[in-house]
Parts: sequence; C-alpha cells; structure tokens
Amino acid sequence: MRAGALVIAALLGGCFDSDDGHALQRMLDQPRYDALDPIPWSPDGVMLRRPPSGTVSRESAPPEQASGAGATMLARGRDRYEHFCAPCHGYTGHADTHVARNMTLRPPPSLHEAEIVEHADEEITRVIAEGRGLMPGYADRLDAVDRDAVTAWVRVIQLSETVHLAELPPATRTRIEGELDRG
Repeated sequence: MRAGALVIAALLGGCFDSDDGHALQRMLDQPRYDALDPIPWSPDGVMLRRPPSGTVSRESAPPEQASGAGATMLARGRDRYEHFCAPCHGYTGHADTHVARNMTLRPPPSLHEAEIVEHADEEITRVIAEGRGLMPGYADRLDAVDRDAVTAWVRVIQLSETVHLAELPPATRTRIEGELDRG
C-alpha cells in the first residue's frame, strides 16, 4: 500500500513546480485557440493548419476504390451533383436556379467564382461534408467516395467553360464539332 502511495506521489510531483507551487494551474491558464481564430504568427493567419501535401483523409476511399475514378467516378459525381447540388448551384454551377433566386438572405455562390475555383479539392470536399453558410453538410447523405466524385464533377463543370475546343484531344474535338454542326 505504501509503495502505491509513493508511485502516485511521484507521478503527481510532475504537476507541481517549486517556483509558483502549481504548474498544472499554469497549463490550465495558458492561451487556447479555436480552429479559425486569427493567429498573427501563423503563415496563413489562422490556427487551423492544412494537412501536408499527399495526406489521405481517413474518410477517403481506399486506393483500389478510388482508382476506378475515370468515367465511372465522373458519372457518379454527376448523378450525385444533379441530385443534391444542382437545385441551388444549377447544372452549370452558376447558381442561376429558381431555388437560388428565392434565397434572398444568402444566395448560393456560383461555382465559377475565382475563390471557389482556387480552392483545393480537399476544401471543396470538406464543404460538401460539413456545409458552409446556409448550405447544410451532406456527410450523412454522401459517403467519402461520393463526396470525392462530386468534387471531381465540380471540377468538370468549372473546366467546361475554360477549355478551348482546340485544346481537346482530336477524337473528342471531332465528336463535339459534329454535335455542334447538328445542333
């Protein structure tokens, strides 16, 4: 019994400081910051740090699931986007929908705004999961693979207005030119 008391006393001894008598209280009194609090010494000005490049979220799909990205992933992203996102952001991403026009308090942004185009894919996926402003989070309705697919479709929508016909692969360019001639 005495040995146990000695061990506890030794462990608690690290919580006390001979200078002011109680280092534990100093730990409790130190400054605390929330994720988005402004921090003057931080490179990007906030407490929240971006993960290192190449970091994989624990919610992300294992590589063997994500590697089927290609057409299947884009088709899934388009389907999920049209179901969950298009009512507010529109099929083209310009937020020019009837629903958006009725959101007078804070209309949804166009996905073509420079600030959104410049977001990292991880940020778009996070907004899909957690929401922003009046937009609810969709983590309970879209799993990690679907959120990544929607992010990929958002990139397709954004690129669709900036890629010139001459930049497309020859087979794709010929197919689109044929569709334009018929339309």
